[in-house]
Amino acid sequence: MKFVVSSLFALTILAVPFPAEAMVRPVFISTVVAPNTTAARWLPFEFALGAFAAQTTEANAATPAAINGSVANLRVVLTTAPGAGTSYAFAFYVAGADTALTCTISDAATSCNDTTHTGSFSAGDLISWHITPTGTPAATTIRMSATLEGDTAGETMISGATRANESTTNYYGPFGGNERTTEAGASVLFPTNGTIDRLYARITNTASGGDYILTFNENGSASALAATIPNGSAAVASDVTDSITITTGDLGSVTYSMTGTPLARGARWSMRWRPTIDGEFPLMISGNAVVSSAATRYQELQGTYTNNATEVNTQFLSPIAFTLKKANWTIEPEPGVGNTWDFKSRINGADGTLAGQLTSGNTNVVDNTNSDPIAVGDLINWTTIPVSSPTSPTKIMFSAVAYIAPPATVNYGQPRFLNLGTMILNAGKLIFQ
Repeated sequence: MKFVVSSLFALTILAVPFPAEAMVRPVFISTVVAPNTTAARWLPFEFALGAFAAQTTEANAATPAAINGSVANLRVVLTTAPGAGTSYAFAFYVAGADTALTCTISDAATSCNDTTHTGSFSAGDLISWHITPTGTPAATTIRMSATLEGDTAGETMISGATRANESTTNYYGPFGGNERTTEAGASVLFPTNGTIDRLYARITNTASGGDYILTFNENGSASALAATIPNGSAAVASDVTDSITITTGDLGSVTYSMTGTPLARGARWSMRWRPTIDGEFPLMISGNAVVSSAATRYQELQGTYTNNATEVNTQFLSPIAFTLKKANWTIEPEPGVGNTWDFKSRINGADGTLAGQLTSGNTNVVDNTNSDPIAVGDLINWTTIPVSSPTSPTKIMFSAVAYIAPPATVNYGQPRFLNLGTMILNAGKLIFQ
């Protein structure tokens, strides 16, 4: 007698793509004002404010976060070592406490880093940097950097701070810095496309004498994206409803205004940035400082333009490898007949690849051809070189893109069904056919 047992098997292989990775971008912090050498101080999360002094309380420095995320890869460089038996400790500070992301510079050292730990935060949390001296270290200026990673793929944030307390309307670039009395004097030029939304704002003390309003401006006009801290409130205000579409070449700024007869208050803010090309983050600087028409000057990558003759005062410390590209330089008015402005990227005190020349009759030049590979620990800035005697500018806008390619994702495509055929038991043997 012969028994045949047949069975039809079907195995479904489902498409299970790896999730997209969150966007990572560099964060830069620098000041030429030395922190206190005997007491703890705090700095806003992200800024390049030049003459900005570290704050005596966390409340005066803290920035409200616009997204959920984490900070890592802390790097700090001092211009002067603390001295024997003394130190400075630096920590990422969230919601009133130090996180695990911290490093200390002691004795004759001038740098430290923490590439092991991270500090996490949620939208609405107050974030800043905490500096603690021990043993009365030497006064020094600071360059800090870190990486910011959003919890959600394809998003990060832009944040800023005012340099001083204000009681009248002033204007700022999206990264903050020195106040400007006109919107045109503060606006920056976006070097890439994206979307801005989720504005979070706070002031450095309870609102008193009126309301305090922060508004994002696009191309010289107030947008719908605005947050108001009402009289009597010390809470974080937000606008999580309105959204602004940014196109390459658009101008952007932040208005800090008040109603009534307000007391002077500083402001801190952040906004979500979602680039059209994943991994692109805009670095932008603007100002109306008089630029030397006779000598080379140096500028930071973001914040407020300074007419600086000392390069070290403008150098940003890179916390991560990235590509610097899509450079854009604007100076108004045009340089005049027979005159030019030359612009170059600078890496570790030497000329980079990005370059442009602004000639007579023109106010803008771009370099979308070249790019600079930036390594961890590199020092980066711009330089402006006058040729002949160009007209002194009244408006400066420099910008570029920091690009970190998102990790590749894997997609197995549509579900596949495999028929393994008929299994036959014959003389003690399994046979597939």
